[in-house]
Amino acid sequence: MPRHTQKHRSFRRQTAWCWDIEVPQPDPTGEAHRQIIVDGTYFNRWCVLIAHNGTHVIGWQWCNRESKAAWAALFKRFPAPDVVVTDGGTGLRAALDQQWPRTRIQRCYFHIRAAAVRHTTLNPRLEAGKEILGLTRDLMKVQDLDAAAAWMGAYACWEARWERFLKQRTYAKRGVERPSWVKQNQNWWVHPYPAAQSPGPLPAANPG
Repeated sequence: MPRHTQKHRSFRRQTAWCWDIEVPQPDPTGEAHRQIIVDGTYFNRWCVLIAHNGTHVIGWQWCNRESKAAWAALFKRFPAPDVVVTDGGTGLRAALDQQWPRTRIQRCYFHIRAAAVRHTTLNPRLEAGKEILGLTRDLMKVQDLDAAAAWMGAYACWEARWERFLKQRTYAKRGVERPSWVKQNQNWWVHPYPAAQSPGPLPAANPG
């Protein structure tokens, strides 16, 4: 067995007791926050959903996966904030509609950019990809309603300019090389990612 594998196993064995320590939840204060940043992270085959008020963690929820029930269990501990910043995790929108129906939703800039880069790479070859990556970078500069309106207008122009291109689809065919992530007998297609929605000027925040 390789030495590095032995070291990793020894470390896990020596630190296994850490997982048995129960960390108490922060005491609920009943404070209504201006914004709450939420995110889920996976490790050791478990998921923990975290709520952060911009300065410190205010609560968390363990679960086996992100779901409406898990997010709702976290949200119901706090009064509804004005704004929730999120990466759009599974079940999150349904839980928000149930627990905080009047809270505005702001998509995390980091995850918007990650979605853009996932589709275009950092060095897109096509002009449409270069333009949308540039728009994604410009989004970080939006600080007020006028800038938000200008950005949405620029995005609408990009959609209109590349409408025909964005409707193109590539379907699985015999003899055609498949992307590595495509399962057998699965169709795949090229499509644009959803437009970022701006609810108004809000503090910049990235849960990721």
